[in-house]
Amino acid sequence: MRKAKLIAAPAAVCFVLTLWVACERRADSGGISYVGSCYLANKIPSAPVNRNRFPKTTPLPPGAIPWAGTVSHHLLAADVIGEWFAELRRSRDVSLFVIVSPRHFVEGVKDVSLSSLPWSTKDGPVAVARGPLDRLKRELNISEDPTAFPGEHGIAAVVPFVRRYFPKAEILPVIVTESPLSTERADRLASALRTVLTEEDRARWFLVVSTDFSHHGDAAQTEERRRRSLRFFAAVGLETWPYATCDNMTGMRVLARLAEQFGRRRASIFAYTDSYRLSGQDPGDITSYFFSFIY
Repeated sequence: MRKAKLIAAPAAVCFVLTLWVACERRADSGGISYVGSCYLANKIPSAPVNRNRFPKTTPLPPGAIPWAGTVSHHLLAADVIGEWFAELRRSRDVSLFVIVSPRHFVEGVKDVSLSSLPWSTKDGPVAVARGPLDRLKRELNISEDPTAFPGEHGIAAVVPFVRRYFPKAEILPVIVTESPLSTERADRLASALRTVLTEEDRARWFLVVSTDFSHHGDAAQTEERRRRSLRFFAAVGLETWPYATCDNMTGMRVLARLAEQFGRRRASIFAYTDSYRLSGQDPGDITSYFFSFIY
């Protein structure tokens, strides 16, 4: 048994809490795989952010049933993530969360990474939906890539909220390479996901784009990028996709393409905030967060 630990960056730069991963490794013809264990997700912070800095939230319009949304993977914004999940819980039930995260580091060997290994959270386990996973593997013609997941906070920061607010739900976590950005890869992933995200099962699933928006800007730059991203949310689709200024452009293109195909392109901005507003630190190195629902 091996334990690996990812240490958080200081203060408000990265906001990734300590991540523990327990795993067994074996060498076989497919390389290194994880056997008989699970990924351990980030813990939800117990101390709330300064409520004086908490962003104003806007409930979904009456009757709106969201099928997708954007949520931060920085646990500095954990309270807002929790409020976003609580609003989703009030609006509908979900039994399958498809979570698309950017690849932040160098783990994994594929441009699109999948794994059937379950997740462990403080509130209990979270299983990966094997049927949807197998369909996605077939459509993309790829095998699993379990080494991609231990250090990826784009998944690990979201899973505990799934378990807390939707304790019976399963997940389908997907990690995508962002650099270099490939629209062909994004469109292929969107097409493959249509075998999972079907109209017939729309009451069952929800697409989560795990993403943070403007990075490393001062207040003026962050505001300019906020206004730019609003053009995407005003009419979600491929035409406005380039305006989404975020770290998960692949996931946003998947969202844009599916929104056009489903004919459900309206967005509700549940909350907007940034790292400086939440922490009061690093005014020259701000990360911003849009919490949205698409319906």
